[in-house]
Amino acid sequence: MDFIILDSFSHLTTAHKGMIVVCGSHGGISAAKHALSFAPRAIFCSDGGKGKDDAGIQGLWLLDAKNIPASAVSVQSARIGDGKDVYENGLISFVNKTAQSLGIATGMRVIDAVELVKNGKEIMALPLKVAGLGLYFPRKRETRDQFVKRGIPNEIIEDLGIYERRLIGEKESIIDMEVKASKAAIKNAGLQPSDIDLIMSATILPEMIGIPNSNQLQFLIGANKAAAFDLCQACGTLIPGMIIAANFIAAGQYERILLTASTNWSAISDSTQPSADFVLGDGAGAMVLTASKLGYGILSFDMQTNGKFYQNCGIRMGHDHTTKYYDKHNKKLLFFIDNKGIESSKSGFGRYLLTNGPNSFKASLRKARLTTEDIDCAVIHGNVKPVVRGWIKGMKVPSERFPLTFNQYGNLSVVTLLPNLKKGLKEGLIKKDSTVAFVSQGAGFSAGSIIMRWE
Repeated sequence: MDFIILDSFSHLTTAHKGMIVVCGSHGGISAAKHALSFAPRAIFCSDGGKGKDDAGIQGLWLLDAKNIPASAVSVQSARIGDGKDVYENGLISFVNKTAQSLGIATGMRVIDAVELVKNGKEIMALPLKVAGLGLYFPRKRETRDQFVKRGIPNEIIEDLGIYERRLIGEKESIIDMEVKASKAAIKNAGLQPSDIDLIMSATILPEMIGIPNSNQLQFLIGANKAAAFDLCQACGTLIPGMIIAANFIAAGQYERILLTASTNWSAISDSTQPSADFVLGDGAGAMVLTASKLGYGILSFDMQTNGKFYQNCGIRMGHDHTTKYYDKHNKKLLFFIDNKGIESSKSGFGRYLLTNGPNSFKASLRKARLTTEDIDCAVIHGNVKPVVRGWIKGMKVPSERFPLTFNQYGNLSVVTLLPNLKKGLKEGLIKKDSTVAFVSQGAGFSAGSIIMRWE
Protein backbone atom coordinates (compact mmCIF):
# COMPACT_ATOMS: atom_id res chain seq x y z
CA MET A 1 0.00 0.00 0.00
CA ASP A 2 1.39 3.41 -1.06
CA PHE A 3 -0.55 5.65 1.32
CA ILE A 4 -2.59 5.66 4.51
CA ILE A 5 -5.59 7.75 5.57
CA LEU A 6 -5.75 8.70 9.26
CA ASP A 7 -7.87 11.06 11.32
CA SER A 8 -4.92 12.00 13.53
CA PHE A 9 -1.12 11.87 13.40
CA SER A 10 -1.32 10.17 16.80
CA HIS A 11 -2.51 7.03 14.97
CA LEU A 12 0.79 6.67 13.10
CA THR A 13 2.75 3.48 13.79
CA THR A 14 6.03 2.01 12.58
CA ALA A 15 4.01 0.08 9.99
CA HIS A 16 3.39 3.41 8.22
CA LYS A 17 7.08 4.24 7.73
CA GLY A 18 7.80 5.49 4.23
CA MET A 19 4.12 5.90 3.30
CA ILE A 20 2.22 8.88 1.94
CA VAL A 21 0.16 10.06 4.91
CA VAL A 22 -3.22 11.78 4.44
CA CYS A 23 -4.39 13.02 7.82
CA GLY A 24 -7.14 15.11 9.41
CA SER A 25 -4.75 16.71 11.90
CA HIS A 26 -3.53 20.29 11.64
CA GLY A 27 -0.06 20.99 10.23
CA GLY A 28 1.44 22.60 13.31
CA ILE A 29 4.92 22.09 14.75
CA SER A 30 3.89 19.45 17.30
CA ALA A 31 2.08 17.39 14.66
CA ALA A 32 5.02 17.59 12.25
CA LYS A 33 7.55 16.59 14.92
CA HIS A 34 5.48 13.52 15.77
CA ALA A 35 5.07 12.57 12.10
CA LEU A 36 8.82 12.93 11.44
CA SER A 37 9.61 10.02 13.73
CA PHE A 38 7.82 7.73 11.24
CA ALA A 39 9.76 8.98 8.18
CA PRO A 40 6.76 9.62 5.91
CA ARG A 41 7.22 9.80 2.17
CA ALA A 42 4.82 12.77 2.00
CA ILE A 43 2.19 14.42 4.18
CA PHE A 44 -1.23 15.92 3.48
CA CYS A 45 -3.06 17.50 6.42
CA SER A 46 -5.47 20.28 7.40
CA ASP A 47 -4.33 23.90 7.59
CA GLY A 48 -6.37 24.24 10.80
CA GLY A 49 -7.62 27.61 9.58
CA LYS A 50 -3.99 28.79 9.82
CA GLY A 51 -4.54 30.26 13.28
CA LYS A 52 -2.48 32.82 15.15
CA ASP A 53 1.01 33.32 13.65
CA ASP A 54 0.15 30.63 11.06
CA ALA A 55 0.49 28.02 13.81
CA GLY A 56 -1.71 25.58 11.88
CA ILE A 57 0.82 25.22 9.04
CA GLN A 58 4.22 25.91 10.67
CA GLY A 59 5.03 22.19 10.56
CA LEU A 60 5.17 22.30 6.75
CA TRP A 61 8.43 24.27 6.90
CA LEU A 62 9.88 21.91 9.51
CA LEU A 63 9.15 19.02 7.15
CA ASP A 64 10.64 21.01 4.27
CA ALA A 65 13.94 21.22 6.14
CA LYS A 66 13.94 17.40 6.13
CA ASN A 67 13.10 17.30 2.39
CA ILE A 68 9.65 15.82 3.04
CA PRO A 69 6.90 17.12 0.74
CA ALA A 70 4.04 18.46 2.85
CA SER A 71 0.78 20.16 1.92
CA ALA A 72 -2.17 21.51 3.90
CA VAL A 73 -5.80 21.74 2.78
CA SER A 74 -8.26 24.49 3.53
CA VAL A 75 -10.64 23.86 6.44
CA GLN A 76 -13.33 25.23 4.13
CA SER A 77 -12.84 22.25 1.78
CA ALA A 78 -12.51 19.37 4.27
CA ARG A 79 -13.37 18.76 7.92
CA ILE A 80 -10.48 18.94 10.38
CA GLY A 81 -10.00 15.58 12.11
CA ASP A 82 -11.50 13.67 9.17
CA GLY A 83 -8.78 12.04 7.07
CA LYS A 84 -11.24 10.56 4.57
CA ASP A 85 -12.75 13.98 3.88
CA VAL A 86 -9.28 15.50 3.50
CA TYR A 87 -8.46 12.85 0.90
CA GLU A 88 -11.72 12.94 -1.05
CA ASN A 89 -12.61 16.66 -0.90
CA GLY A 90 -9.55 18.54 0.33
CA LEU A 91 -8.25 21.43 -1.76
CA ILE A 92 -4.62 22.34 -1.12
CA SER A 93 -4.08 25.77 0.41
CA PHE A 94 -0.38 25.64 1.36
CA VAL A 95 2.63 23.67 0.10
CA ASN A 96 6.27 23.57 1.11
CA LYS A 97 9.14 23.84 -1.40
CA THR A 98 9.77 20.11 -1.48
CA ALA A 99 6.15 19.49 -2.43
CA GLN A 100 6.38 22.23 -5.07
CA SER A 101 9.36 20.45 -6.63
CA LEU A 102 7.05 17.49 -7.28
CA GLY A 103 4.51 19.68 -9.05
CA ILE A 104 2.05 20.05 -6.15
CA ALA A 105 0.38 23.46 -6.11
CA THR A 106 -2.29 25.39 -4.22
CA GLY A 107 -5.81 24.73 -5.47
CA MET A 108 -4.99 21.13 -6.40
CA ARG A 109 -7.17 18.29 -5.10
CA VAL A 110 -5.47 16.05 -2.56
CA ILE A 111 -6.65 12.98 -4.44
CA ASP A 112 -4.71 14.21 -7.49
CA ALA A 113 -1.67 15.32 -5.52
CA VAL A 114 -1.37 11.88 -3.91
CA GLU A 115 -1.22 10.32 -7.37
CA LEU A 116 1.45 12.84 -8.33
CA VAL A 117 3.60 11.70 -5.41
CA LYS A 118 2.90 8.02 -6.09
CA ASN A 119 3.90 8.39 -9.74
CA GLY A 120 6.83 10.67 -9.03
CA LYS A 121 10.12 9.79 -10.66
CA GLU A 122 12.36 7.48 -8.67
CA ILE A 123 15.88 8.69 -8.03
CA MET A 124 18.07 7.01 -10.66
CA ALA A 125 21.79 7.07 -9.88
CA LEU A 126 24.34 8.10 -12.50
CA PRO A 127 26.85 5.23 -12.58
CA LEU A 128 30.10 6.29 -10.92
CA LYS A 129 32.60 4.39 -8.83
CA VAL A 130 35.94 5.59 -7.47
CA ALA A 131 37.93 2.53 -8.47
CA GLY A 132 41.30 3.96 -7.48
CA LEU A 133 42.65 6.94 -5.58
CA GLY A 134 46.18 8.34 -5.66
CA LEU A 135 47.91 11.24 -3.90
CA TYR A 136 51.31 12.84 -4.10
CA PHE A 137 52.78 15.47 -1.80
CA PRO A 138 56.30 16.93 -2.09
CA ARG A 139 58.78 16.01 0.64
CA LYS A 140 59.61 19.58 1.59
CA ARG A 141 57.55 20.76 4.57
CA GLU A 142 57.07 24.17 6.10
CA THR A 143 55.86 24.01 9.71
CA ARG A 144 54.26 26.39 12.19
CA ASP A 145 57.63 27.25 13.74
CA GLN A 146 58.89 28.27 10.32
CA PHE A 147 55.77 30.38 9.70
CA VAL A 148 56.45 32.26 12.93
CA LYS A 149 60.12 32.77 12.02
CA ARG A 150 58.96 34.32 8.76
CA GLY A 151 56.90 36.82 10.73
CA ILE A 152 53.42 35.25 10.51
CA PRO A 153 51.64 36.14 13.79
CA ASN A 154 50.52 33.20 15.92
CA GLU A 155 47.02 34.66 16.08
CA ILE A 156 46.64 34.49 12.29
CA ILE A 157 48.03 30.94 12.20
CA GLU A 158 45.53 29.88 14.83
CA ASP A 159 42.62 31.75 13.23
CA LEU A 160 43.19 30.09 9.85
CA GLY A 161 44.15 26.70 11.30
CA ILE A 162 47.09 25.95 8.96
CA TYR A 163 49.98 24.39 10.88
CA GLU A 164 51.97 22.83 8.06
CA ARG A 165 52.17 22.77 4.28
CA ARG A 166 54.11 20.99 1.54
CA LEU A 167 56.22 22.83 -1.04
CA ILE A 168 57.15 21.63 -4.50
CA GLY A 169 60.86 20.85 -4.95
CA GLU A 170 63.16 22.97 -7.08
CA LYS A 171 63.54 20.20 -9.63
CA GLU A 172 59.87 19.17 -9.57
CA SER A 173 57.11 20.40 -11.86
CA ILE A 174 53.36 20.30 -11.53
CA ILE A 175 53.29 17.61 -14.23
CA ASP A 176 55.74 15.50 -12.19
CA MET A 177 53.28 15.58 -9.27
CA GLU A 178 50.34 14.69 -11.53
CA VAL A 179 52.24 11.75 -12.99
CA LYS A 180 53.01 10.28 -9.56
CA ALA A 181 49.45 10.70 -8.30
CA SER A 182 48.01 9.26 -11.52
CA LYS A 183 50.23 6.19 -11.48
CA ALA A 184 49.22 5.52 -7.86
CA ALA A 185 45.51 5.83 -8.68
CA ILE A 186 45.78 3.51 -11.68
CA LYS A 187 47.74 0.95 -9.65
CA ASN A 188 45.20 1.10 -6.81
CA ALA A 189 42.42 0.47 -9.33
CA GLY A 190 44.20 -2.70 -10.46
CA LEU A 191 44.68 -1.31 -13.96
CA GLN A 192 47.44 -0.38 -16.38
CA PRO A 193 47.83 3.08 -18.00
CA SER A 194 46.84 1.51 -21.31
CA ASP A 195 43.43 0.67 -19.80
CA ILE A 196 42.55 4.36 -19.39
CA ASP A 197 40.40 5.72 -22.22
CA LEU A 198 39.93 9.34 -21.09
CA ILE A 199 41.97 11.79 -18.99
CA MET A 200 40.53 14.98 -17.52
CA SER A 201 42.92 17.26 -15.64
CA ALA A 202 42.30 20.15 -13.29
CA THR A 203 45.19 22.38 -12.33
CA ILE A 204 45.58 25.92 -11.05
CA LEU A 205 48.79 26.65 -12.98
CA PRO A 206 49.26 24.58 -16.15
CA GLU A 207 52.75 24.21 -17.57
CA MET A 208 51.78 26.37 -20.54
CA ILE A 209 48.96 28.90 -20.77
CA GLY A 210 46.15 27.62 -22.96
CA ILE A 211 47.77 24.20 -23.46
CA PRO A 212 46.27 21.35 -21.40
CA ASN A 213 48.45 19.51 -18.91
CA SER A 214 46.39 16.41 -19.66
CA ASN A 215 48.02 15.97 -23.08
CA GLN A 216 51.51 15.79 -21.59
CA LEU A 217 50.23 13.62 -18.75
CA GLN A 218 48.73 11.16 -21.24
CA PHE A 219 52.15 10.71 -22.87
CA LEU A 220 54.21 10.56 -19.68
CA ILE A 221 52.13 7.84 -17.98
CA GLY A 222 51.79 5.79 -21.17
CA ALA A 223 48.00 6.06 -21.53
CA ASN A 224 48.36 5.93 -25.29
CA LYS A 225 44.72 4.99 -25.97
CA ALA A 226 43.27 7.86 -23.94
CA ALA A 227 41.77 11.09 -25.15
CA ALA A 228 42.60 14.05 -22.90
CA PHE A 229 41.43 17.53 -22.03
CA ASP A 230 41.63 20.01 -19.14
CA LEU A 231 38.85 21.41 -16.97
CA CYS A 232 38.76 24.76 -15.20
CA GLN A 233 36.52 25.92 -12.39
CA ALA A 234 39.31 26.97 -10.03
CA CYS A 235 39.24 25.15 -6.66
CA GLY A 236 35.84 23.61 -7.41
CA THR A 237 36.79 21.75 -10.61
CA LEU A 238 36.54 18.17 -9.31
CA ILE A 239 32.75 18.45 -8.85
CA PRO A 240 31.96 19.15 -12.55
CA GLY A 241 34.71 16.67 -13.43
CA MET A 242 32.95 13.86 -11.58
CA ILE A 243 29.59 14.86 -13.07
CA ILE A 244 31.01 14.87 -16.61
CA ALA A 245 32.68 11.51 -16.02
CA ALA A 246 29.44 9.94 -14.77
CA ASN A 247 27.55 11.17 -17.82
CA PHE A 248 30.23 9.94 -20.22
CA ILE A 249 30.14 6.53 -18.54
CA ALA A 250 26.32 6.45 -18.56
CA ALA A 251 26.32 7.25 -22.28
CA GLY A 252 28.64 4.30 -22.91
CA GLN A 253 31.34 6.49 -24.45
CA TYR A 254 34.11 5.79 -21.92
CA GLU A 255 34.68 3.05 -19.34
CA ARG A 256 37.77 4.05 -17.36
CA ILE A 257 38.37 7.76 -16.77
CA LEU A 258 41.35 9.32 -15.01
CA LEU A 259 40.45 12.59 -13.26
CA THR A 260 43.46 14.45 -11.89
CA ALA A 261 44.00 17.58 -9.80
CA SER A 262 47.16 19.52 -9.02
CA THR A 263 48.39 22.76 -7.52
CA ASN A 264 51.72 24.50 -7.11
CA TRP A 265 50.36 27.43 -5.11
CA SER A 266 53.73 28.26 -3.56
CA ALA A 267 54.93 29.55 -6.93
CA ILE A 268 52.45 32.43 -6.72
CA SER A 269 52.04 32.96 -2.96
CA ASP A 270 52.19 36.59 -1.86
CA SER A 271 54.39 37.10 1.21
CA THR A 272 52.79 40.50 1.85
CA GLN A 273 49.37 38.92 2.41
CA PRO A 274 49.30 36.06 4.98
CA SER A 275 45.97 34.64 3.74
CA ALA A 276 47.54 34.35 0.29
CA ASP A 277 50.88 33.00 1.50
CA PHE A 278 51.48 30.43 4.26
CA VAL A 279 48.03 28.86 3.89
CA LEU A 280 48.80 27.66 0.34
CA GLY A 281 50.18 24.15 -0.16
CA ASP A 282 51.38 22.09 -3.13
CA GLY A 283 50.36 18.61 -4.18
CA ALA A 284 48.43 16.43 -6.61
CA GLY A 285 45.76 13.77 -6.61
CA ALA A 286 43.94 11.51 -9.03
CA MET A 287 40.91 9.23 -9.23
CA VAL A 288 40.14 6.39 -11.60
CA LEU A 289 36.41 6.52 -12.26
CA THR A 290 34.41 3.59 -13.63
CA ALA A 291 30.79 2.44 -13.79
CA SER A 292 29.14 1.52 -10.51
CA LYS A 293 26.58 -1.23 -10.07
CA LEU A 294 22.90 -0.43 -10.41
CA GLY A 295 21.69 1.73 -7.52
CA TYR A 296 25.14 3.12 -6.71
CA GLY A 297 26.80 6.30 -7.96
CA ILE A 298 25.63 9.91 -8.16
CA LEU A 299 22.12 10.32 -6.73
CA SER A 300 22.02 14.06 -7.35
CA PHE A 301 24.19 17.06 -8.03
CA ASP A 302 23.96 20.83 -8.02
CA MET A 303 26.04 23.63 -9.51
CA GLN A 304 25.68 27.35 -8.79
CA THR A 305 27.49 30.47 -10.01
CA ASN A 306 27.63 34.07 -8.81
CA GLY A 307 29.82 36.20 -11.07
CA LYS A 308 29.30 39.20 -8.82
CA PHE A 309 32.41 38.12 -6.90
CA TYR A 310 34.59 37.50 -9.97
CA GLN A 311 37.09 40.18 -8.94
CA ASN A 312 37.36 39.14 -5.28
CA CYS A 313 39.81 36.26 -5.61
CA GLY A 314 42.18 34.92 -8.23
CA ILE A 315 45.62 35.19 -9.82
CA ARG A 316 46.88 38.57 -11.07
CA MET A 317 50.12 40.22 -12.15
CA GLY A 318 51.76 41.95 -9.18
CA HIS A 319 49.81 43.95 -6.61
CA ASP A 320 47.97 46.54 -8.72
CA HIS A 321 45.46 44.04 -10.14
CA THR A 322 45.35 45.92 -13.44
CA THR A 323 48.14 44.36 -15.51
CA LYS A 324 47.05 41.47 -17.73
CA TYR A 325 49.26 38.42 -18.02
CA TYR A 326 49.58 38.97 -21.78
CA ASP A 327 50.78 42.59 -21.36
CA LYS A 328 54.46 43.47 -21.57
CA HIS A 329 55.77 43.60 -18.02
CA ASN A 330 58.19 42.06 -15.53
CA LYS A 331 55.67 41.45 -12.73
CA LYS A 332 55.21 38.17 -10.91
CA LEU A 333 52.02 36.11 -10.88
CA LEU A 334 50.45 36.38 -7.42
CA PHE A 335 47.41 34.79 -5.81
CA PHE A 336 45.13 37.28 -4.05
CA ILE A 337 41.94 37.30 -2.02
CA ASP A 338 39.92 40.39 -1.12
CA ASN A 339 40.20 40.42 2.67
CA LYS A 340 38.51 43.82 2.90
CA GLY A 341 35.56 42.37 1.03
CA ILE A 342 35.45 39.45 3.45
CA GLU A 343 35.38 41.80 6.43
CA SER A 344 32.82 44.18 4.90
CA SER A 345 29.20 43.22 5.55
CA LYS A 346 28.20 45.56 2.71
CA SER A 347 30.04 43.60 -0.01
CA GLY A 348 28.44 40.27 0.91
CA PHE A 349 31.60 38.43 -0.12
CA GLY A 350 32.41 37.06 3.33
CA ARG A 351 28.89 35.74 3.82
CA TYR A 352 28.92 34.22 0.34
CA LEU A 353 32.11 32.25 1.08
CA LEU A 354 30.44 30.73 4.15
CA THR A 355 27.08 29.93 2.56
CA ASN A 356 27.59 29.00 -1.11
CA GLY A 357 28.75 25.44 -0.37
CA PRO A 358 26.01 24.69 2.18
CA ASN A 359 23.37 26.14 -0.16
CA SER A 360 24.49 23.89 -3.01
CA PHE A 361 24.58 20.91 -0.63
CA LYS A 362 20.99 21.59 0.46
CA ALA A 363 19.89 21.74 -3.18
CA SER A 364 21.50 18.36 -3.88
CA LEU A 365 19.92 16.88 -0.76
CA ARG A 366 16.50 18.08 -1.88
CA LYS A 367 16.97 16.57 -5.35
CA ALA A 368 18.02 13.24 -3.80
CA ARG A 369 15.05 13.38 -1.37
CA LEU A 370 17.40 12.86 1.54
CA THR A 371 18.02 14.60 4.86
CA THR A 372 21.21 15.60 6.65
CA GLU A 373 20.80 12.51 8.87
CA ASP A 374 21.29 10.36 5.77
CA ILE A 375 24.81 11.70 5.12
CA ASP A 376 27.48 9.35 6.43
CA CYS A 377 30.43 11.47 5.32
CA ALA A 378 30.85 15.02 3.98
CA VAL A 379 33.94 15.52 1.80
CA ILE A 380 34.31 19.28 1.47
CA HIS A 381 36.67 21.92 0.15
CA GLY A 382 37.82 22.70 3.68
CA ASN A 383 40.70 25.10 3.05
CA VAL A 384 40.85 27.31 6.17
CA LYS A 385 39.25 27.13 9.61
CA PRO A 386 36.64 29.93 9.21
CA VAL A 387 35.24 28.40 6.02
CA VAL A 388 35.23 24.90 7.50
CA ARG A 389 33.45 26.12 10.60
CA GLY A 390 30.86 28.02 8.53
CA TRP A 391 30.18 25.09 6.21
CA ILE A 392 29.76 22.59 9.05
CA LYS A 393 27.30 24.95 10.69
CA GLY A 394 25.42 25.60 7.45
CA MET A 395 25.27 21.98 6.29
CA LYS A 396 23.99 20.76 9.68
CA VAL A 397 25.83 17.44 9.34
CA PRO A 398 27.56 16.29 12.58
CA SER A 399 31.13 17.59 12.66
CA GLU A 400 32.59 14.12 13.22
CA ARG A 401 31.45 13.18 9.70
CA PHE A 402 33.82 15.71 8.07
CA PRO A 403 37.28 14.25 7.35
CA LEU A 404 39.62 17.26 7.15
CA THR A 405 43.29 17.66 6.27
CA PHE A 406 43.78 21.41 5.77
CA ASN A 407 45.73 21.80 9.02
CA GLN A 408 48.49 19.49 7.76
CA TYR A 409 48.53 20.31 4.03
CA GLY A 410 47.17 23.86 3.85
CA ASN A 411 44.81 25.08 1.16
CA LEU A 412 45.37 22.64 -1.70
CA SER A 413 42.92 24.34 -4.04
CA VAL A 414 41.39 21.83 -6.46
CA VAL A 415 43.24 18.92 -4.80
CA THR A 416 41.62 19.47 -1.38
CA LEU A 417 38.76 16.99 -1.77
CA LEU A 418 41.07 14.05 -2.44
CA PRO A 419 43.12 13.81 0.80
CA ASN A 420 39.84 14.39 2.66
CA LEU A 421 38.29 11.51 0.72
CA LYS A 422 41.24 9.28 1.57
CA LYS A 423 40.93 10.18 5.24
CA GLY A 424 37.19 9.40 5.18
CA LEU A 425 37.93 5.97 3.73
CA LYS A 426 40.73 5.30 6.20
CA GLU A 427 38.62 6.27 9.21
CA GLY A 428 35.69 4.10 8.11
CA LEU A 429 33.33 7.00 7.49
CA ILE A 430 33.00 5.78 3.90
CA LYS A 431 32.27 2.16 3.08
CA LYS A 432 29.91 0.25 0.82
CA ASP A 433 26.36 1.67 0.91
CA SER A 434 27.51 4.90 2.58
CA THR A 435 25.86 8.12 1.45
CA VAL A 436 28.64 10.60 0.74
CA ALA A 437 28.39 14.33 0.03
CA PHE A 438 31.05 16.14 -1.99
CA VAL A 439 30.93 19.95 -1.71
CA SER A 440 33.31 22.50 -3.18
CA GLN A 441 33.67 26.09 -4.36
CA GLY A 442 35.90 27.92 -6.79
CA ALA A 443 36.93 31.52 -7.44
CA GLY A 444 34.93 33.36 -10.01
CA PHE A 445 32.69 32.38 -8.10
CA SER A 446 31.02 28.96 -8.26
CA ALA A 447 29.91 26.21 -5.90
CA GLY A 448 28.90 22.63 -6.54
CA SER A 449 27.89 19.47 -4.74
CA ILE A 450 27.27 15.78 -5.33
CA ILE A 451 25.36 13.22 -3.28
CA MET A 452 26.74 9.75 -3.95
CA ARG A 453 25.88 6.25 -2.84
CA TRP A 454 29.25 4.56 -2.39
CA GLU A 455 29.96 1.17 -3.92
